[in-house]
Amino acid sequence: MLLKTKDTSWVVAGTLVLIGLLVILSFALLQSQADTSTVVVAQSRPILNLVKLCPANDVAGTNCTALSTFVGSPNTQTQADVWAKITDGNSYNDIASLRISVHRSAIPLAQCMNASVNGNKDGNYCYNNINFGNNAGISQCVFDSSDTASAAWWKCTVTFEPWMDATDDQSKYPTENWQIQAWAQDSALNSIWKMATFENASVLSINFGSSTINYGQLPLNATSAGVAVLGTLYGNTDADMTIQANASLMTCDGQGSGFIPVENQRFGTNDVAYELLASALSTAPQDLDFESDANDNKLIARTSETTNPSDYVYFGIKIPSEGVGGNCSVTATILSVAQ
Repeated sequence: MLLKTKDTSWVVAGTLVLIGLLVILSFALLQSQADTSTVVVAQSRPILNLVKLCPANDVAGTNCTALSTFVGSPNTQTQADVWAKITDGNSYNDIASLRISVHRSAIPLAQCMNASVNGNKDGNYCYNNINFGNNAGISQCVFDSSDTASAAWWKCTVTFEPWMDATDDQSKYPTENWQIQAWAQDSALNSIWKMATFENASVLSINFGSSTINYGQLPLNATSAGVAVLGTLYGNTDADMTIQANASLMTCDGQGSGFIPVENQRFGTNDVAYELLASALSTAPQDLDFESDANDNKLIARTSETTNPSDYVYFGIKIPSEGVGGNCSVTATILSVAQ
């Protein structure tokens, strides 16, 4: 009986100890939950540290060569990259978007933004991705790489037309420049704006549509007119062409043949009669008089989104009444000139 009593007492005591441990553990767990703390970090406005134009597919934005003057192609589209460094105190992952407008400085921003509404741009003076996507000459801007936990580089690619307005000293707009206006936005729709500028160089290019002016076979003392050559303007500046004979005589390869004076070749805007051709070919440079209208005496820089300016010039020749035969020829130098 005494042993049983001791055993029973031991069991009772052990049970009390176990209950005490459960109570202590339970209290400890409740105390840990009561100490949990929370905080809401406020959204900070992003910062646009830098915006710059660089050659397409150049090195990353950190080291790419910023272009103070852009030089396009005379007759094909040219791409360039806009790089922007954006800082966000909530981490660079909080940067939601970058949008840009690239336009000539005299063009109101609203006018350029409206150009994108129907997916259009104006190749002369306005490119933008305000509506996101490549709807107006600029691809959607995308994250490229991070510098730190809060700073990142973003990139957009611009496809410039060859006729985009020049703004250098030789252009129609020497007092203007091109502006890059950029907006960065975070996930809370906080936004920041920054602008950069560059010049667009004049690019002179006009195509003389024939390497040979061929009058065909003509008898002695004959005249011929109406040999047409098409001049087509490329680049982004007004232009004409000059022609200059490299010798004063056309040499003929007929048996015992003489020469044809180069001034027997004439050119002008008339396509009917030799006598009405205004200018005689000579060893001095002369304007070919490609023109957009009768008052220009030049081709006016392109403003159409679909068509290059062009015009015809007509050539004619008078064959002497005697002393020549065979194939007669002379070379000439043809140059594009700004007007």
